[in-house]
Amino acid sequence: MAIVRLWPAGENRSVDDEADIRAARAHYNAAILARDPIAIAACLTHDCALLASTGTTVTGHDALLNHWTLKFKQDAEVVYVRKPATIELRGGEAEEHGTWSGHWTHTGARVEGSGNYSAKWRREDDGGWRVASESFTPSD
Repeated sequence: MAIVRLWPAGENRSVDDEADIRAARAHYNAAILARDPIAIAACLTHDCALLASTGTTVTGHDALLNHWTLKFKQDAEVVYVRKPATIELRGGEAEEHGTWSGHWTHTGARVEGSGNYSAKWRREDDGGWRVASESFTPSD
């Protein structure tokens, strides 16, 4: 379920926009925990790009949908949680910074990781906020 708000033209809704982005992030986290690539894809722009902490880059809505589908199929343990610390609004875009943590399986062994991330959010034509790009840096 995506959160969508439509505002009259020119109305400043920065407090509500930040709350909407935080709610959208919570929805994205919940979609990962639910292992639901369709719900994850609903949180992304059509041209979204992901730079994983491993250096892997995935670009485009369909490529990210396939990325998450395959990840969940290959790894029954994978979980990631993103915790926003700051969100700066700039008109129809926003910059989010926070920390991430997760665990996954690599060559049969459980791996845990954490670090910092940055995300660029974009308000779409329907008024909803979606992730346009994310970059994850490991703390190690």
